[in-house]
Amino acid sequence: MSNNTFIKKIESFIESKQLLDKGCKYLVALSGGADSVCMLLVLKDLDYNVEAVHCNFHLRGNDSADDENYCMELCEKLNIKLHVEQFDTLSYANTNKISVEMAARELRYTLFDRLLDEYGYAAVCVAHHINDNVETVLLNLARGTGVKGLQGIMPKRGKIIRPMLCVTRTEIEKYMSSQDMTFCHDITNNDDEIIRNGIRHNIIPQLEKVNSAAIANINKTARRMVAVEQILTDFIEDKSKKIIRKNGRHDIINFCDLNNEYLCYLILKKYGFTSLQAENIFEYLKTAKPGRIFNSDKYSLLVDREEIILKSKDDRQEVGITVLEAGEYRISGDETLIFQNLQDNDISSFPHTKDYCFADAGKVRLPLHVRNVRTGDRFIPFGMKNEKLVSDYLTDRKYNVFEKEEQLIVTDETGKSVWLVGERADESIRVTLETKSVILLNIRRL
Repeated sequence: MSNNTFIKKIESFIESKQLLDKGCKYLVALSGGADSVCMLLVLKDLDYNVEAVHCNFHLRGNDSADDENYCMELCEKLNIKLHVEQFDTLSYANTNKISVEMAARELRYTLFDRLLDEYGYAAVCVAHHINDNVETVLLNLARGTGVKGLQGIMPKRGKIIRPMLCVTRTEIEKYMSSQDMTFCHDITNNDDEIIRNGIRHNIIPQLEKVNSAAIANINKTARRMVAVEQILTDFIEDKSKKIIRKNGRHDIINFCDLNNEYLCYLILKKYGFTSLQAENIFEYLKTAKPGRIFNSDKYSLLVDREEIILKSKDDRQEVGITVLEAGEYRISGDETLIFQNLQDNDISSFPHTKDYCFADAGKVRLPLHVRNVRTGDRFIPFGMKNEKLVSDYLTDRKYNVFEKEEQLIVTDETGKSVWLVGERADESIRVTLETKSVILLNIRRL
């Protein structure tokens, strides 16, 4: 491949993926290795407005200093502005109890974010190429992955752009040789104890024995997976509309609609559940035992009889309202409690539904308190003689765990139950012919 063909290949890739705009300024991550140096040269040759950044992680003694000096001399020669940042990577890793590799990554990307904000760069260009992509796919496959992991490295993700994902390591080395360009060599790349190096030096050569075009074919498959994921995304979006139904603030899915493990994961991942969690949930569904709760960062999932119920953790509301006088009391964004005083006991003109409670004012001591049901709460269900645990009553009514958590109760100043909101009044506050005044409570929902 000629130099012109090599550069044209990258130029076409940038244009087809709409990665760069010549009206913007970009930051090039420059390590001093062949890949990043090649990228800097090509982008400059293509007349993109670029500046560079070099991170000195101080992990390789004099070699780290040599890399920094090389980058400074190169950028000075090319008349390109260079940012250089020094990091005590080992100290950062020890303080945060993470690996050195993860520490370097966090430090690097934190720096990128700062420079993007400070200097107004449109994005950061990093020099991943086809071989890097293939190594990522194989690594993901070995660790266990789905369609997303088989895509490998994306050309653009957020403010990170990879304009070299269309060329191989061999093509880069040939270009650098033709330019008679020196570059830095990282001796840690020879260490097969590093997983990626092991894949590069041992696994890929064996695959190339099976098929000399293994790298190109794996890369092609990874690109196809991008289209496959889009097809799956569209399918799952359509499927979700059919199988997920709303019940108030909850999402509900029948067991029978999650009839294979991967579908279970694809549906639940939008609620923040990992593939391992989805696998565990799918296996648990086979037991048909209700009551188990699984949690992601944002959702709780309840296995209930023949369905699963999903509730956003943001919806968890602890209600504690004191009702002193007639008026409207906002309980939540879509519920309001209305308190009225009626001067006689004629309640026949009002609806007699579960959203209304009529209490003999003489049997209630103000103020009233509206709160979530607590363990041990008791009341005498209207029309009955004996006291009953609220939790038992709700169980008899087939309330699930989430519904029990959200159930509200009204008590008076003495702690006596007045109304299990939206369910049943307490028998002790019944309106009779002897009642002189009535308290009317009504729950109104938007």
